[in-house]
Amino acid sequence: MDQLSDKDIVDETPVVQQDMAGEEVNEEMKEEAEEKAETDNELSDNVLPSDEDVKTTKSGKKVVKISDNKANKRGILYLSYIPIGLNVNKIRQLLSEFGEVDRIFLQKERTPNVVSGSAKRALRKKSYNCRYVEGWVEFRKKRVAKSVSNLLNGKQIGGKRKSKFYDQMWSLKYLHKFKWSHLAEQLSYEKALTQQKLRFEISRAKKET
Repeated sequence: MDQLSDKDIVDETPVVQQDMAGEEVNEEMKEEAEEKAETDNELSDNVLPSDEDVKTTKSGKKVVKISDNKANKRGILYLSYIPIGLNVNKIRQLLSEFGEVDRIFLQKERTPNVVSGSAKRALRKKSYNCRYVEGWVEFRKKRVAKSVSNLLNGKQIGGKRKSKFYDQMWSLKYLHKFKWSHLAEQLSYEKALTQQKLRFEISRAKKET
């Protein structure tokens, strides 16, 4: 995302108003960058591939490289509902009992756009604001993913009786012919739309000041 400097802000208003506008714009960009970083961290933290799938680039950065042949053998489940308290590690622990789980991605609930500034940042710190609204789980084998969906969908999650999700139900669906690359493309598209909307809002704010 392009960063705004002080010279990018239109110099047609009194200094005080201009500084305030600059602070608001920079604050919005900072918040957007924080949300983007959170998403990137989710993706990297949720992806736990085997060593054979991790490749090291010339720059020393480790990336996940999975061949089309391997990708075609894997199965992905979609979680349309994720109870509060159920995170990546817990989902991996519960579902690994049925087969080898590879990658997991959980989508966080977005902070409403009507909330801004310090109130928005305060909301982010609340645990209820960090609940997940949907997720995807990749199994190493399609047949395992299918059997898990048939076995657990609509069934009680269970676990420890004191857990928040003990009485909650699994909401799983096997995605036919769906690959992890399709999910990455979908998330990339949604991120691009969000960034485009942010640029429009910044441009409009600059014109109004």
